[in-house]
Amino acid sequence: MPSMFSSHTVVTGGNYHLVNNDSKGAWDRLVDAASPAAFHNSSDRRDPPKCHHNTRVVVLKKVMDWIHGLEPATQHAVIVWLYGPAGAGKSAIAQSIAELCCEEGNLIASYFFSRFDSTRNHPRSLIATIAYQASLCIPNIRERIKAAIDHDPLIFDRSLTVQMSALVIQPLQDYISPNTPAPARVIIIDGLDECEDRQSQVEILATISKALQHHLPFIFLIASRPEHDIRTAFSSGYLKDVTTSVPLDNEHRPSDDIRLFLQDSFTEIKKIHPFRADIPDTWPDDNILESLVKKSSSRGRIHVMASPSHEKSYPLAGQFIYASTVIKFIKSSRHRPPQRLEIVLGLHPAQRDMPFAELDALYMHIFSSVEDPEAVLQISAYKFLTSPVMHWYEGLDLDLLSLAPGNVVQLFCDLTSLVSITVRGQRAVLDIFHASLEDFLLDQSRSQQFWINSKIRHAKFAHRYIHCLKGESANAESTLAAQVKSIIDRPSSHVDDQAPYILIRHFENATANPDLSEDLRQVCIWSILFKTHKVRFFPDILASIEKVGFENWVDLHSHQLHLFDQSAQETIDKMYSWPYLTAFIAVFDLAIEKWSDGGRVVFRLRKNHRNLDKRSFACYMNVLLQYRHFMGKFLTNPTRCGIYGLTGKRYATAAEYFLGYICDHMDHIMQSSYALHQWYYRRRRTAFSPRRRSTTPIRFPAKKIKQRTLMKWEQHRPYLLPRSCSVAFRLALRFLSCVLCQADRSDGLACQRKFWLFTLGIQGMRGGKFLDIWRG
Repeated sequence: MPSMFSSHTVVTGGNYHLVNNDSKGAWDRLVDAASPAAFHNSSDRRDPPKCHHNTRVVVLKKVMDWIHGLEPATQHAVIVWLYGPAGAGKSAIAQSIAELCCEEGNLIASYFFSRFDSTRNHPRSLIATIAYQASLCIPNIRERIKAAIDHDPLIFDRSLTVQMSALVIQPLQDYISPNTPAPARVIIIDGLDECEDRQSQVEILATISKALQHHLPFIFLIASRPEHDIRTAFSSGYLKDVTTSVPLDNEHRPSDDIRLFLQDSFTEIKKIHPFRADIPDTWPDDNILESLVKKSSSRGRIHVMASPSHEKSYPLAGQFIYASTVIKFIKSSRHRPPQRLEIVLGLHPAQRDMPFAELDALYMHIFSSVEDPEAVLQISAYKFLTSPVMHWYEGLDLDLLSLAPGNVVQLFCDLTSLVSITVRGQRAVLDIFHASLEDFLLDQSRSQQFWINSKIRHAKFAHRYIHCLKGESANAESTLAAQVKSIIDRPSSHVDDQAPYILIRHFENATANPDLSEDLRQVCIWSILFKTHKVRFFPDILASIEKVGFENWVDLHSHQLHLFDQSAQETIDKMYSWPYLTAFIAVFDLAIEKWSDGGRVVFRLRKNHRNLDKRSFACYMNVLLQYRHFMGKFLTNPTRCGIYGLTGKRYATAAEYFLGYICDHMDHIMQSSYALHQWYYRRRRTAFSPRRRSTTPIRFPAKKIKQRTLMKWEQHRPYLLPRSCSVAFRLALRFLSCVLCQADRSDGLACQRKFWLFTLGIQGMRGGKFLDIWRG
């Protein structure tokens, strides 16, 4: 039977005392509360990131000059905030600074937060870790720290401010005076944004601020992403007065540093890799290297509050984490580097190892903090899928997305290290800092629950644009007043001009969904394209209906084609009442050059003529040939055009119009031709004359001009005519030769008496052949 007393129990007489020999001393408590994994030289941080040789030179010098007091602009600053977007290399710079300061003997403490390590992803071990390292650098304060812990064994459960005061500020007061000249003593805190609780991040900054106000004889280097709460803390109160900011922007030429890092890394791989014998000397080529540098680049500008009413912006630095992740993946000793590089470039699928695992973990961590990820992904998808097709990018259409300007800023509040939002009225400009973010979000295997399904998003945006162009709100839940406001406050004409292009882009890449199917049953796509003068893209929409994957695509295609036919019949019925528009329809689908140059002259398509019929096809002189052929199929299919097709009588009307145009311009054409030849002849004769004479063409009687022109005309040599007249005249001749073959007999054609004159102007056609067509 075991004794009721353990070996640690002492009995004296009738009384006994329990003595706990396992109780820890103050120093042991401090050691237990500290996090050694947060040290800059901790063994837990295997191969910590640090600046590659000859990179980040400007940034390192700037920070070290501040530490040494050599920078006049920052001599009075006791905090340097080093900030930049995710993956910009902040931790590498902080690590390099810590090592330099450690060599110089002025590093008091360092604390590197990490979201992956449970011992340093919270603030509870921060002050204990700083106090432990400070006691090693300044041994005289160790006893005071131990006394503070003995006095309050639960000190590590108290607030950060109380811990800082008891374990750092008070022990230092008797040994270091702020008025005593001494070398700078630096405390480095890296990755503040990786502290798990946003409120704790602000509490850490508030604790440092209060400590500095009590004349703490230290200076702080704090590195973090410019998250909303951290930016707000640095832009107000005492911290604003004692902090200088060092943004990682393009001023420090990060692309050059990234290029140097990649070049040196590839050179090292070719020298020491186990499979170096299989690596070509020219690997990788310059184009691949530049593509990696481009992928590592950041775009846009980062905005930081300089004060509550003033915001500064800086061009962004490159993304070192992308380059370093690529190199770590490629230099694996168990794989061939060229093959691994092809996986990175997407030329071969990854098997087990994911090339961007580290980068993906960073993105996943940041997106996990977003309160409304669906709304953020919708806006991001709009940016990724819409902006490439826009001729000019003016931002996100907030009305289209049913978002208020203030809501957009709030949605991206937790993503300031990845994107920047600038609101301009009803539009919001979204700058994506990292070129690799789009690849991450569009790849399901990498982004998982944050994956942007491009086909589904294309379908949703196509649905919204259809209703936008129709003049309605795509949001059925919005009130009537909101819908009216949305229509009144439509974006500028530049954006309206792009809306049809954007609709087609989304529709062509969409997948079938109920909303889009219902749109094709209820909305006439040709009508909404007509309102924006983009009907030439209607054949593309029809061709895409099958590719999208609708189960009833045949019915939807036929329905849209039927709606077009009805509208086209109505339009053409009005156009046939005008001879020049009848002629225009007769040759509309001909693949003839110089359409745009001479067409408006031949058909007299002035603005007032085009406005005679608001639905006239005449305003589409420069339309794509594909649309002209589409119209030609309609006009030659009796089932579709009905009584509005091109008949022999209508071809005759067109021939009369072209013939009239040619006859009206014959005298002018021939006189211009003869006079022009005479002018060139006179210039040649007087070119070497000592006394130049006037080179103005001589005008001759019209009858004499015609005779000389016909006598000297060369059959295979076209006339050299003035451009504005020549192009239209030749175009009319070609049109006439095309429509005559299909025209019925007409009294109007028979009454023309000068037809033999213009037969000479038809290139490649002899007068006799033309007469055969005429008589036939």
